[in-house]
Amino acid sequence: PILLGHESVGRVIRVGRQVRSFQVGDRVLRSNLRDEHVPYPGGRSRWGGFAERAIVTDAWAEQDQPYNATPHPQQIVPTEIPPDEAVALITLKETISCLGRSDVGPGQSLAIVGSGPVAQALVHVAKLSGIASVVVFGRRARWAATFAQLEADAYVAAKEGPLEMAKVPPAARAILEAGGFDRVIEAVGSPAALARCLEVVRLEGRVNVYGVAPASAPYPEVAMADARVFRSRVVE
Repeated sequence: PILLGHESVGRVIRVGRQVRSFQVGDRVLRSNLRDEHVPYPGGRSRWGGFAERAIVTDAWAEQDQPYNATPHPQQIVPTEIPPDEAVALITLKETISCLGRSDVGPGQSLAIVGSGPVAQALVHVAKLSGIASVVVFGRRARWAATFAQLEADAYVAAKEGPLEMAKVPPAARAILEAGGFDRVIEAVGSPAALARCLEVVRLEGRVNVYGVAPASAPYPEVAMADARVFRSRVVE
């Protein structure tokens, strides 16, 4: 059995004697459990945020520091943010970190391959950051309206395989015909998504692999060895 729960918010109900950063009643991101806390043979925890009760570690007290805004998975949620909205902070923190480490900024073009929640958060943050052109590459046309609301400059729906340029929206086609995108983020976790990234990135561009491919379908070694491809550490 596997205990799930990656995005979660919990309320502190008890604190240990050496805890200094948290108080009873605080709402905190990402309480979790470890494998040894799953009371079944072979049980494993994948963060464990869906559990009724879980654990928060006072990392600041461990380092003999006062609580501060240094990024950490288990941070206090501001009181003005309701719990059902606070869970989005986890993905937003990761995507802000991902964009920063992708070294993309105003005046550059960015392609995001994927259409899920992470891709949507990346578009939202990228537009707020003033990136010149943000284009999303997905597989299903039904996501076009969602990304239009997020103010993506274009959404390209295409099946696996080479793009059919005649079907690519003008805003995206102009960038591709000029050599490709300055930066590309792989937000899926699949060999096909990485192949799309390498198809649309400039020769001197960079591809940040945010997704995690499963062991049953790993990224090709030759693709990961491409000098333009890198995987940055994401600060949660």
